[in-house]
This record gives sequence, structure tokens and C-alpha cells, in this order.
Amino acid sequence: MSSEVDELLEETYEALKAFSRKVEIIDYSIRGKKAIDIASSLKRGNVFIKITADSYYLDKDDISELIKSSAAYSSAPLVVSSRIHGRELEDDVVYERGGIYLVKAYTLRSILSGKEVFILNTCGSYIIKINAKKIKALREELGLSLGELADRVGVSRKAVYEYERGNMHVSIDTALKLIEVLGEGVIEPIDIFREHLIMSEGAEAPPDVKLEEKIMNDLRKMEFRVIHLKRMPVDIVGRRDDGTVSFVIKHTSSSRNFNQKVEEARKIANIAKTELIVVKDEEIADLTPLK
Repeated sequence: MSSEVDELLEETYEALKAFSRKVEIIDYSIRGKKAIDIASSLKRGNVFIKITADSYYLDKDDISELIKSSAAYSSAPLVVSSRIHGRELEDDVVYERGGIYLVKAYTLRSILSGKEVFILNTCGSYIIKINAKKIKALREELGLSLGELADRVGVSRKAVYEYERGNMHVSIDTALKLIEVLGEGVIEPIDIFREHLIMSEGAEAPPDVKLEEKIMNDLRKMEFRVIHLKRMPVDIVGRRDDGTVSFVIKHTSSSRNFNQKVEEARKIANIAKTELIVVKDEEIADLTPLK
């Protein structure tokens, strides 16, 4: 890990330590690749964080593994970075890439301390999220038609219609005009700690070894949703309404550093408050349902 990434990791860790219930640095990788660098428990939920100096160099697999790992534990996926393609990230701006949010460590600390951030940069454009229900309610309260509000804001009637259906964000200039007419309640802060509710593709990726295949099949028989992770110290996560269980499995790729793998998996299980099962043997008896 480069010194710049080390510094960013430490800065992020210290910010979380000041405002979270618990925070852990996850020091485990597969062939130099990691799904997450930090796991933290906040008052409103958990967050899994990937640290990178320049987020431009995150590939689709990096993003997919972060999303999948976070979804497995009902956590928010987040990237903390300093740059995108060499350009410095701006303070108090949230960036979006591949369906996940990116922020500077400074912005993360600001949000943790209670500051609301409203500007989102997506695909190079700066936009503001608006509250569809409030726009409609405030427009009707003022006795304005769709067309009249459109004229005052300088957009089309169809645009206002889409705002009220929640189908569009707006530019900063348009947001300022909406605030001038309807008030500040029409815009919403960006929630960087939103849970990624939809599992990514590959959530049920094929097992790497026979032992994993057996565990995954046993979990499915007990009506668990099975998530097979590739770059985490946890190999398999089983989820159902009455609980979540994690498995760390010893096989060829992890035999040399298995003790470290188990220790890092325990950190994640403690953050997520889930049961952890460590499997060392080549054969394992049939699993019994959780109670």
C-alpha cells in the first residue's frame, strides 16, 4: 500500500473513530485485491469503505465486490478517495460512480459531524436531489399550476411534472430557482450511508472448492440466501429473515495466512453482529438450522 493510501486510510479511520460506535481496519487481500479497507458501525447502520488514492482506477470488479460485500451485511458501500483521474475531489461534494458514492475524507468527517451535503457530481455534472412530494405540496399550497411554476423557474412544464414524480434531479441553478419560489424544503441532502438493497450480479457465484459447494447447498436447503465473496476474509454469507451467518473456510488459497483471515473475519462479524463459523477440515457435517 502506498504512503498516500496509508495516510488516507488513517485519516478516514480517525474520522470514523470520533463519530462511530465501532470501527475496524480490515487487513486482508486476495492476490493484492481487497473488497473493503474499513468496516464501521454507525448509529444509523454499518458502512463498508474502500480506500483509494485515485478512484478512476477502480474497475468494475472492485465496485462489484464492494457492493456485494456491503449488501451481504446490510451495510452502506462507500469509497473514500482524493482524486478522480488526477483531479482533486472537491470539499462537500458527493461523487457517484457505478452506483456507489465517493467522497473525500474531509467531506466524510463533515457529514459525520452533522453537516448536510447537497451537491452530487455524477458523470461530470453537478446536480441537486429534490423532494418530489414537497415540490407538489408546496406548489399546490401556493396555488400554482405546473405551467406557472415552470415559467417562474425557467423550465418546461414536463420537467416540473417529472420533478414531482421523482424522476429527475436538477442543476444547481434550477435548484436555486426552486428554492426562491418554494423554499429550501424542496431539496434533500445526499445520504452517503444508504444501504445498497439490491444484490449485485454474482451474489451466488459458483464455489471455489467442494467444501464451499457443500456449505452453500446446505444453506440453500435451509432457505438461506447465499452470497459467495471473493475478496473478503469471509467466504460465504447466508442470509434469511431470522439471522445471518458467516463462514471462513480453509482452502489452498488461504492456507498460509488462515489465522489472519480468521481474525479479520471476526472483525467483520463483530461489526455486523453476526455468527461466525470457522471451517478447517476437508469434510464438514451437515449444517443444523440456526435457532
